[in-house]
Amino acid sequence: MDYGRGAKTHRPRAIPGWRLKTDFDGRAVNDAATSETLGLPLEEARVLLQASREINRILGRSALSGRCRHVRGPINVIRAFLPHFRANKGGMFINISSFMGVLTAMPTGSLYNMSKFALEGLTEGLYYELKPLNIELRLIEQGGSKGNNFLNNVVFNTHSEIKDYDDLMGKVNAVFSAAKEHSLDDPQTIVDEIHALATGGSQKFRTLVGRMGNDLMALRNAVPIEEYLAKIASNFA
Repeated sequence: MDYGRGAKTHRPRAIPGWRLKTDFDGRAVNDAATSETLGLPLEEARVLLQASREINRILGRSALSGRCRHVRGPINVIRAFLPHFRANKGGMFINISSFMGVLTAMPTGSLYNMSKFALEGLTEGLYYELKPLNIELRLIEQGGSKGNNFLNNVVFNTHSEIKDYDDLMGKVNAVFSAAKEHSLDDPQTIVDEIHALATGGSQKFRTLVGRMGNDLMALRNAVPIEEYLAKIASNFA
């Protein structure tokens, strides 16, 4: 992975690749804002923020902090609610991942893949620890969905001194630019799957949502990994 020379603040320059913007990029939040944004009672929002601040203090800031929030967020929530679930002798965590957590399907998204693979590993690992306590874990693996301006929230990082990836970045950008809203998944489908897990209608540990993710998984299961990787790479040759 290429990093530019650090500036005086010792913060590395942007790594070539793409990421998804979030509402919380560069924005400080407080108890009231979190309560309003997440629709939680103020006291529950306060508990979540306290857990978040503590985990951030332990992990510290890093060049990968933006991607690490995909794992930190679930960790913060799990830490906050575990005492309640242990006291009640049961509960369920449903982690919202991505099909990019079980598949690699797009070049220059390595750090995004890493963060989602990490969430999958966290959830699998905790399964063994929490199952004896009657605390269940589930994963929803979705793709891009309609109605949230997804296609316009993809940020392409470039580096003024590293040009080696520009050609590949251009091809990836063209794929995103050519994508149409109607090709994305209906968010109601995702909601229905979450509801089925929460209410016991589905007992799946992993739920892959959407046509694209399921088609890619079918390909991944049908051929050796070397053939799958070569096929994905050929889409951007």
